[in-house]
Amino acid sequence: MSSVRALAVWLLLFTNIATSLAKNTPKDEAYISFSYEQELLAEVIDDLQNRYDLAFSYSPTKKLMEQLITARSGLVVISEALDILFAGTPIEYRVINGRIAMRYSSRLAEEILLTSIEAVPEKEPEPEKARRPSRKVNTIFGRKRDEPEEIATVVVDTQLVKPVRTVVPAAPEIPREEAGEIPWQSSPVGAGEKQVSTVKAKTRRLARVSILPGLSSSSGKSSNTVHSISFNLPAGLSGGLVGAELGILFNGITGDMEGAQISGGLNVVNGQMTGVQVGLFGNGAGIGTGIQVGGIFNYCHRTLEGTQISSLLNVGLNGVNSQISAGLNIVQGTVNRQIGLVNRAVDVRKGQIGLVNVADTVAGRSFGLVNFVRKGYNNLETARSSVTPYASTLKLGSHRLYNVFELGWGRRDLLIADEPENEDPRKTLTWSFGYGFGWTNRLGNSTGWRTNTEFVVAHLNRGANWIDRLNLVGSIRYTFDIRGGKVNHYFFGPVLNLHFTQLSERELDGLFVSGWKLWSQQYDTVKFRGVLGIRFGFRIGRH
Repeated sequence: MSSVRALAVWLLLFTNIATSLAKNTPKDEAYISFSYEQELLAEVIDDLQNRYDLAFSYSPTKKLMEQLITARSGLVVISEALDILFAGTPIEYRVINGRIAMRYSSRLAEEILLTSIEAVPEKEPEPEKARRPSRKVNTIFGRKRDEPEEIATVVVDTQLVKPVRTVVPAAPEIPREEAGEIPWQSSPVGAGEKQVSTVKAKTRRLARVSILPGLSSSSGKSSNTVHSISFNLPAGLSGGLVGAELGILFNGITGDMEGAQISGGLNVVNGQMTGVQVGLFGNGAGIGTGIQVGGIFNYCHRTLEGTQISSLLNVGLNGVNSQISAGLNIVQGTVNRQIGLVNRAVDVRKGQIGLVNVADTVAGRSFGLVNFVRKGYNNLETARSSVTPYASTLKLGSHRLYNVFELGWGRRDLLIADEPENEDPRKTLTWSFGYGFGWTNRLGNSTGWRTNTEFVVAHLNRGANWIDRLNLVGSIRYTFDIRGGKVNHYFFGPVLNLHFTQLSERELDGLFVSGWKLWSQQYDTVKFRGVLGIRFGFRIGRH
């Protein structure tokens, strides 16, 4: 009875934790976001299935699969997102039992063809251009030149201009704070974002030397001047740079930069940075294309189409291509790759490598000791195990790769090794702690069935003691998962257990893995055994 009560307490505890962890909203209330530019429908479907675990049903005809999708949307409910995704395409869809059924529509294709025909107005003869006397115009280089001003008279016949129906409606504009994703266009790191200088320099000089901001060879006009070569001894501020800038402590640019900034302290570009920033302390930019290498930190206020490398901290508020740090990487938007001790991003396109990885969505894989994907594969399960009588397992990560944390427990008949005269079996607690990784796939086109492949290593112990000798079990699991409801699932499947131990046969009595013994070999002081077992139970969480 005591074991039954203990099992009931465990099940109640894990059920309460899992219910708060899962929070699996109905499909029609879920929120998704995307950005596609001339991508095949098959690639779009694959991306949405991996990031949001959506289920599509369709007949893969040539006309359907060759459709090119161009659409963008922030976080909106699925019904609105599908309207945006398929707008202007000959694709009809319907949500049936949680699956998105699609088909090619010849009727829609004809309507799109008819509405896309634009009225072409007849060409009018080009109007005669009038000339005014030339005038002096200042250029950015500070020289004056003669430039005639041309004035064209344009005649427009309103009878020839007809309204044209727009085939693809624009996606609703959503604030960045609510969308949680940058409206990327052709590039995953903000190639579509308009990169405009914040300050327009009035003059341009070849070189300058600065002692302090406002005290330089540019006669106090450095903040409004674009330089090709700049030396800051120790600090300086200029309006722009097309070339190289060297500074002892501080390099500051109020406008745009094209080239390289190198400083023993801090580099800052208020506008667009195109090139390289190398700062012993750190680097900052408004928006950029290139590389930031900071001794301590790197910061980009908007989008960086490039890489940040630092020893402690990398931050990109909108999006970054790649981040590499020995400490913390943060992107409040989309990132391709992150490598660091701790990584945090909203949308990860490729992958993360770190001790702790946190993201909202991951299209690739996250490699770390702990991976948490908010819209990923997060499950809590209780199983009947062949290693210990019972096991509770927490799984965190994405469908393509998740971490496994497992605690096994139970009571078995055991002969006490240090009491050889006692031949009576006793009920003794056996327990284990395991860690591993796995991935899950749909079984065919079914949304109710999945398969899980997992590799877990556990250390077996008894009583309140940790056995300080080798007693490891490596488990290779292949289980089938069937959905039983919105958040609960049932699973079963075979497990191959590889047992490595230095314990004697007497010490292993009652502690050894149960199942069908396939082989047993002795290598010096280590026994190596293979045992085939069965694992089954239930789990709570996202499917």
